[in-house]
Amino acid sequence: MIVSWNDRLLAEEEVKVSPFDGGLLRGEGVFETMRALDGRVCFWARHYARLLNSAARLSIVVPDPEVMERGISHVLEGNELTGGLARIRLTLSENVLITAVPLPHPAKACRVVTSASPINEWSPLAGAKVCSYAENMTVLRASGVDEAIRPNTRGELCEGCLSNVFFVKDGVVNTPSLKTGCLPGVTRSVLLERNPEFLEGRWPMGILEQAEEIWLTSSTRLMTWVDEFEGRLMGPPSELFQRTLADLREAAKH
Repeated sequence: MIVSWNDRLLAEEEVKVSPFDGGLLRGEGVFETMRALDGRVCFWARHYARLLNSAARLSIVVPDPEVMERGISHVLEGNELTGGLARIRLTLSENVLITAVPLPHPAKACRVVTSASPINEWSPLAGAKVCSYAENMTVLRASGVDEAIRPNTRGELCEGCLSNVFFVKDGVVNTPSLKTGCLPGVTRSVLLERNPEFLEGRWPMGILEQAEEIWLTSSTRLMTWVDEFEGRLMGPPSELFQRTLADLREAAKH
């Protein structure tokens, strides 16, 4: 694959990382994973704003948005991904790396469980998208399913290892407040702006046992219907889910 490394286009095997790079040694880096459609990043301004916020926590300098956009365009072109869907990853540490790969088709079914491993909402990096994802991936692998939903240290519903969580109870769509320590997901923010009737709040983890529907959101997949939660079959996607997803896909085109 062709990548952008410090604003230079290189073949992936040509990238050389210093053995003293903070991102490599300590995970001191930030990243954004983005969806691109026909050569254009969806919700780019929101991703860049979150990148700035995350980078400020680690005192990492972020290049101007025009520089980043140029690098993304070059990588998409270099990998012949200017048509259809692609997944962009932008990583900043002491270096700037941009990669682009085809966005794989979603799995036919999504199985989800809960995990007792808490997220520390008091962490100075809570809400920042940092490169230290070993904990998330360890919890997810141990779950043996597609996603594991985690509490915070208060036992409140927080987020999945790779996604934000929405649930429907009594016909109302809800999602954990950012005060729980969950990541301020880009898709999450778009949904809340376009659907002011959706509620943010704080609930115990057990609320999901009463949920009529559970949705997962992420930048690449937008929205995913949970088919099975803790062994309970949730049925086919509802009309509400399909209508919300269609509106979200339309918003991602602009």
